[in-house]
Amino acid sequence: MHIGLVSGCDDFRSFIDQALAPAEQVVIDWRERRVSCALVRCQRQPPELLVAEVRGLSESELDQLIERSGCRVVAVSFGVFAEAKLCKAIAKGAVSALHVPVQPDMRRCAGDLLRRLRHIHACHKPSHVSRRPSEAAAAPPLVLLGGSAGGPVAMARLLAELPADFPAAVVLALHYQASQSRHLAQWLAKESAMPLRLACEGESLRPGVVLLAESHRHLSVDEELRLRYRTVAEQDLYRPSIDVLFQSVARHWRGNAAGVLLTGMGYDGARGMLALRQRGFTTIAQDQVTSVVYGMPKAAVELDAAVEVRPLGSIAARLRELVALKHRSNDDGSAAGPGGGGGTHELN
Repeated sequence: MHIGLVSGCDDFRSFIDQALAPAEQVVIDWRERRVSCALVRCQRQPPELLVAEVRGLSESELDQLIERSGCRVVAVSFGVFAEAKLCKAIAKGAVSALHVPVQPDMRRCAGDLLRRLRHIHACHKPSHVSRRPSEAAAAPPLVLLGGSAGGPVAMARLLAELPADFPAAVVLALHYQASQSRHLAQWLAKESAMPLRLACEGESLRPGVVLLAESHRHLSVDEELRLRYRTVAEQDLYRPSIDVLFQSVARHWRGNAAGVLLTGMGYDGARGMLALRQRGFTTIAQDQVTSVVYGMPKAAVELDAAVEVRPLGSIAARLRELVALKHRSNDDGSAAGPGGGGGTHELN
């Protein structure tokens, strides 16, 4: 794995050297402080990953780096969490956005960064970066997880059972308080083998990346297959709305998808799950025995929106099976398009 580094921060440059120098098959080809110099380097010696520390970059410099480098850009904020810049980087086309906090034991952060870079390198082909989903050969498989009461623990358990190389994009819609957004994302990220963070406005969905919807806005997928937030109305009972997310995927998603409704109070997600099933997508509801609150899954079952009803402990294995089946059918040239609901056996 060949890496180019763009950063004017001496502490970050030193950290990168310490983190990556001992690693096997990882080479830092060059280091630049200025974007203009980095762009020249990218033309002469293009790296497989271009790591850019974003806090010292202006918005125009970040745009130039992503749009003109021709390389896969990994945006990193070191120390202070530069959330706005990371989100902008993702929306512009960076393949990933990472935050590296300053901690007493930076060896752990170094190991985590190396693991994430290896994962990004493995998941994204170096030939090009798709700026728009419509330019890609096909949308990636998509897994949607919705939950409420008891949902965080259920999602953590499910995510822990999905591998780091899971070849589907994953989006989480979970009812929780707005003040807990960052804390919840950090906690779930520790349980997930895949990188996990809060979803950003305008970004595309990528395989092997888990995105958590913010709690104070509804998240949806638009016709260009990008994520969009919209303001929550005062009368909206559920925040974020699982129905809004599921229904938008049913309307716009051009790839294969599966929707999972986990433990929770109320009925949010049931109508959205029905829309997914009517598109021929696989839908799974958690069973009553393993649900902390059998509200939302029950509503989906009563609406005949769930293709399958499963205990929590078997859902991750089923998702792995569905994705594997889809890949096998693609290899055989026999992939089926969206069809009827009841007999679905692929991530369809």
